[in-house]
Amino acid sequence: MRSEGIMVLLTTTVIMMYFCWMMSPKELMLMNLQSHKQIIPQKQLQLFVLAGQSNMLGLGGVNKTTLVNGAKIKVWDGVVPPESRPNPAVFRLNEHFQWELGHEPIHYGINCKITCGVGMGMAFANKLLQMDPNFGVIGLVPSAAGGTSVRNWSGDSADNPYRVLLQRTKFAVENGGALRAIIWYQGEADTIHPFNARHYKTGLEKFIRRFRNDLHFPTLPFFQIILPRVRKPFRGTLVNEVKRAQRDTNLPNLIKIETDGLPVSPDGVHLTTEGYIRLGFTLANAFLETKSKLLQNKNVVSVYNTSDYNVA
Repeated sequence: MRSEGIMVLLTTTVIMMYFCWMMSPKELMLMNLQSHKQIIPQKQLQLFVLAGQSNMLGLGGVNKTTLVNGAKIKVWDGVVPPESRPNPAVFRLNEHFQWELGHEPIHYGINCKITCGVGMGMAFANKLLQMDPNFGVIGLVPSAAGGTSVRNWSGDSADNPYRVLLQRTKFAVENGGALRAIIWYQGEADTIHPFNARHYKTGLEKFIRRFRNDLHFPTLPFFQIILPRVRKPFRGTLVNEVKRAQRDTNLPNLIKIETDGLPVSPDGVHLTTEGYIRLGFTLANAFLETKSKLLQNKNVVSVYNTSDYNVA
């Protein structure tokens, strides 16, 4: 009898320890994520494609110096602001074409393994779900490539960044759900070369039409982020020309996001963490305000200003 009592006590203790372990915050999150994956069909994901160059990759918090192959470079400090924390209702398509819980750096593994940090993607998704809790489950499709010009995206199909973008987007649609919009932040590289700046508008319009055509989605909402007010040491001298081209682009379902006034990092062109968060907030508001209009095949061109959105 005594041995049976000891066995009962030990069994009860083990069960209690297991229960406590399972109910820890970390394991609760993992349990929710696992069950979330099981009960949410991938076709229900609300997809947003993130494309462009380094400001879309996200360089927020990239201010820690380290040695890589003998060279000093800046890397992410690992700080995730509350606005950009993981959310059980936000996924990202990783470099292995697998859906996983969204996290910063959102572009890690996709053309960026060292210098990428906090971007706008998670802040955008979290803010959108905060404003509309019934929106559904978001699937982010990071597909940017640092240092690319608009010609890399609007040329023939052999251009690597465009090919990767199209491949990832098609996979996400076929295995994830409804494509809601593309968010585009690019142009810094084109401010350095006169030819690129002069033909930026033509290249941008060609890219938009090409992407929509390849996806058979002629009214795909396109969110164009206009370059911020840059400063030295950034060496692009044709910023105003590229910004003018971005503002002059006029196609159906095009939404322009002004970024003048957002905080810029010491390099003079990339946003700070706060800047990316404010931009994410603006994008969420712009999407929710225009989504009913964008379902129609009309020439919708709206302008949103990030100066109206601050980080608490």
